[in-house]
Amino acid sequence: MILKSINCSNCGAGLELSGGINEIFCSYCGTQNWLTDVLDVPGGLVCMSCNTRNKEDNLYCQKCGLSLKKQCPFCSEMHPLNIEYCFRTGRSIKEYEDEIKEYCASIHRNIVFIHGGSFFMGQKDIVEPVRKVNLYNFYISKYEVTNKEFCIFLNSEGNQIEGGVEWILIKDDRHAGIKFEKKSFMVKPGYENHPVVYVSWYGAVAYCNWLSHLYNLTKCYGNIDRGIEISEKGYRLPTEAEWEYACRSGSSAQYYWGNNMDGSCCWYSDNSSENHHPVGQKKPNTFGLYDMLGNVWEWCNDSNGDYPFLFCPSCGAKNKDENKFCGRCGARLLKKRVSENMVNPVGSVTGVRRIIRGGGWSTIARNCTAAYRILEKPANRYNFLGFRLARTS
Repeated sequence: MILKSINCSNCGAGLELSGGINEIFCSYCGTQNWLTDVLDVPGGLVCMSCNTRNKEDNLYCQKCGLSLKKQCPFCSEMHPLNIEYCFRTGRSIKEYEDEIKEYCASIHRNIVFIHGGSFFMGQKDIVEPVRKVNLYNFYISKYEVTNKEFCIFLNSEGNQIEGGVEWILIKDDRHAGIKFEKKSFMVKPGYENHPVVYVSWYGAVAYCNWLSHLYNLTKCYGNIDRGIEISEKGYRLPTEAEWEYACRSGSSAQYYWGNNMDGSCCWYSDNSSENHHPVGQKKPNTFGLYDMLGNVWEWCNDSNGDYPFLFCPSCGAKNKDENKFCGRCGARLLKKRVSENMVNPVGSVTGVRRIIRGGGWSTIARNCTAAYRILEKPANRYNFLGFRLARTS
C-alpha cells in the first residue's frame, strides 16, 4: 500500500495522517477527509506466495493457484490479500485478524468437556416434578461470555434487529459494559472481563452462529426462525438440562456447594454492591465452571413447555389436583404425564418464552439455587442477564 501526499479535499491544506486512523479532520476548515481518498494500490495483484503479478480481477494466482483476495470482515467485499485497511470503512484488517486469532485461542482454552450421565433435575418444593434425566457428553464454557468477547462480534456483524429489538441494548449506566463511539463498539475501561448484559436471546444465538462460522463448524441455529439442530457440532446455548447438570456437578443440594448460601462461591444481592463483577472471581464448582450461580442470569436454549401433572407450565408453582388455573400466576394447568427417564431433553417446540437460569447480582439467596428457573421473552434485555456457550460433543 502506498500513501500519496495528503491534502484536504476542500481547502487543499496539508493533513497529518496518524497510523490506523481513517477519519482526518482538516485543522483549517474542519472538513472530514478519508484515508480511502489517498490509498493507491499499484496495478495488478501480486501473489504473496510466488510474487507473480496477476490481473486485477483474478481471484487466484495464474502461476501457483493460491488465493489473491479474501472477503473483508467489515464490508464483505473481496479485497486483495496485501492491503491493511478496508477500502469501504478504513478499519484495520490486520488488527482485526490478530484479535480474532487471540479470541479463538481463548475460547478453545476455556471450553470444558462434560461427561454425560444421569441426574435428578429439579428440586422438591422449589421446581417440581423432580425427574430423572440422561445426557450425552457435551462441552460448556468455563466462564460467562464477556464484554470484550461480545464486542468483537458486534464489530464484525453490527448490532442487528431481531425480534423487534437490537441484539444488545447500548445504555450509559453502571451495568452496561459496551458503548458505541466513532462508528465502532468499544468496551468501557474496567469492564473487559465483566459478563455481557442487556443482550437478548436472539443476540446470544447470533453470537453462537458467528462463532461457529469462525471455526468452520455447522451452525446450530437457523438464520430466520432460529430453529435449533442440537446434533450439529457448532456453538449454541446450553439446554436447560445441560445447564443444571453442569451447575450441580454431581451435587443434589440446593447449591452446588451445599444447602446454605456461601458468598465465596456466588455474587448475589447481599455481596454484589448492586452490580456484576469480572468473571471467575468466585470459587468454581467441581467441574471447574465459574459463576454458574450468581453474577448474571444465563439464557438457556430451551423454550417453555408444559409441566406434567399440576405443576404450572408458566411459573412452576405446585397446585391442587382440582385446580384448572395456577393459583399463583393464573396460567392454565394441564394434566400430562412425563417419561420417568428423559434423554437429552431440549424443551418445547411451541413455547414462546425462553428459560434463564442461575440467579444474578441482584437475586436473593433462595432464588440462586441450581434448580430455580424463570421464563423470559427472547427479546427481553436486562442488566442482570447474559449467557455462556455450549457445544455438542
